[in-house]
Amino acid sequence: MLKIRNYRAQITLPFLFCSLLITLGSSCWNRRTDTVPPPENKNSNAQNSPSPEGDQSKSTEPTNQPITESDPALAADEAWILEPNNIVNLTRKGSNTPVAMKIDFIFNPGDLMEVGDASNATALCPKTGTCLLGPGNYNSCCTVPCQRQVSMIRRENASDSPIIPRVELSADEAAKLSVAENGLRELKLGPVTTQFLITTLYTNWRIKEANQELDKLSVQLTNPDAKQELQQLYAPAVTRTGNMHLKYNRADDAKKMYQLTLDRSSLNDDPRARAAAHIGLAQTAEIKGDKTEAVNNLENAKEIYVKQGDQNAAAATDKQIEKTRIRNIDTIKTTRPLVQRSPQP
Repeated sequence: MLKIRNYRAQITLPFLFCSLLITLGSSCWNRRTDTVPPPENKNSNAQNSPSPEGDQSKSTEPTNQPITESDPALAADEAWILEPNNIVNLTRKGSNTPVAMKIDFIFNPGDLMEVGDASNATALCPKTGTCLLGPGNYNSCCTVPCQRQVSMIRRENASDSPIIPRVELSADEAAKLSVAENGLRELKLGPVTTQFLITTLYTNWRIKEANQELDKLSVQLTNPDAKQELQQLYAPAVTRTGNMHLKYNRADDAKKMYQLTLDRSSLNDDPRARAAAHIGLAQTAEIKGDKTEAVNNLENAKEIYVKQGDQNAAAATDKQIEKTRIRNIDTIKTTRPLVQRSPQP
């Protein structure tokens, strides 16, 4: 019996090791030659609706239960390309025609970006930070080696950290934050883009000074020049700014940003950002106790997802609608006054 167990162990361990290698090797990669065709990206675009927590005050008090951010405006497997420099061509998934890109744009799963000689493009990746991409062909912009990478996260799973003043960071963390901030400013991007990156950095790090940066960014985004600078990224950036307000329990400011997205975007040009704005408005409505308004906005988001053919996102939003309705019913039950029967004569 001992020999049999040893034999099984000899088989099982190599098998698990090989499985791990296959899993790690299957992530997206930078195709710098044309000898191997890029793998088809089958990632889903489904988005989960954010879960409302916290209050609507512009609070700077530390909290151990921050707003949970789920951001359809910036999916985990896509990148924002900031100020493409010189020769940058983009071939959308399902197309064989490359298009020269001279403005900021969103890189989606399945796209191919070609960066020519003496050219570069800065990618903003949601889980890492910024990455300067040199000449080459890219099937992904967030899982490849790059130049001048700037990390914008404090550490893994830092979203549940309390909000603290910057001066309370440890010496090592303070130095790390300063390096990241200087790295973002050295990119020398446009003023609104730079402010968006700095604000994102501060909110990721959960420091109180993010409140001031959010105020600056919100003012800049209401200026018509902001849309001219951000181009295709304007509506997603405004929506994401609303999400950052929610992370800091600023529901009123978040609502203004979500409404700004709807006012200054069109369904044809920015369907995902508009759906995300409706989800954000649903969250702010629920924070304020207006479950009916929350459901209405979730239904608007679902309708957009259905029209876009994103059945996974539509189904996830539908589940959120049902949960919101159930919470509304529970609230009515707990707040309804008891009816006292008149005593029998």
